[in-house]
Amino acid sequence: MVFWFSSKEVQGDAFIAGKNSAPAYILKTLGANNVVTTEEEWPLVGWETILEANPSVIVIATMDRRRYAADDPAVKIDFLQKDSVTSQLDAVKNKRFVEMDAQSMNPTIRTIDGIEILAKGIKSFGLSQ
Repeated sequence: MVFWFSSKEVQGDAFIAGKNSAPAYILKTLGANNVVTTEEEWPLVGWETILEANPSVIVIATMDRRRYAADDPAVKIDFLQKDSVTSQLDAVKNKRFVEMDAQSMNPTIRTIDGIEILAKGIKSFGLSQ
């Protein structure tokens, strides 16, 4: 799985949850794997690198701010479906997107909400029992 927080430019590298992030805790709790293994909390990662890992689910941050165009989840999904690289991802081909409040991706009590949201998403895709 991969957690996409945002991007400075929609078609540019993405802020993706790394190994030492709240989303990594969510994944560990659910017994799922993060395709990004860097020690950084929110590294910028290129989509070609993500394609190599080919995640089965993409968790998309939702937020009220619009600092970057990619803060809008609809913009993220549109990009994923139309881009020549990202459209090849299994998660995109199978429309396995889970929208999650960005606050659930931060180390707060809301991370527990993130666990519940992702668990429901995984189950709805038939990827767990």
